[in-house]
Amino acid sequence: MSDPFVGEVRIFANTYVPDGWVPCDGRVLPILSYQALNAVIGNLYTSNPSSTTFNVPNLNGRIAIAPGVASGGAGTTSYIIGHTDGVDSVGLDVNHIPSHTHQLQKKNTNVAGPSGKTAVPNIVSDLGGLSTTDSVSYSALIPGGTPNTTLHPSTLGAFGGAVAHENRQPYLGLYFAIAYTGLFPVQP
Repeated sequence: MSDPFVGEVRIFANTYVPDGWVPCDGRVLPILSYQALNAVIGNLYTSNPSSTTFNVPNLNGRIAIAPGVASGGAGTTSYIIGHTDGVDSVGLDVNHIPSHTHQLQKKNTNVAGPSGKTAVPNIVSDLGGLSTTDSVSYSALIPGGTPNTTLHPSTLGAFGGAVAHENRQPYLGLYFAIAYTGLFPVQP
């Protein structure tokens, strides 16, 4: 392996970080012991700058992304070196869901036959009026078919509330580490 540049980040697949490297886990380092690394990265990854310590980047549960401006989707996004963003889970609400319809029927247990069912949503549906506290069951339908799936009570009970879900892309655990010894990079 060639000599790294001080401040270079590499990925290691072994079970340890080699000598001359520090894990990219956000740890606080004393400036006096890591002067070269501090000269290269400074306080870019430090939330509370100090005159005696600094932090290394924290890539635990994160991905690295190049600084700059990305466009696409709903607009442009600026990525600033040393700035973290994103969340581990997201609560979705009605504003995140595209316009759509469901074939859903509310069965009224007091009325037999087809007249005992109310199709929802329809032009005058009040989904807020559907509640799992009603002593009725809700079923999903195949077009022109009969109920084939009983919905979980929280399907309607969570209506209007933001229920968090996992928001992490597939991942593989590897060590990210930053070099604190090696060649001092020359700035252009």
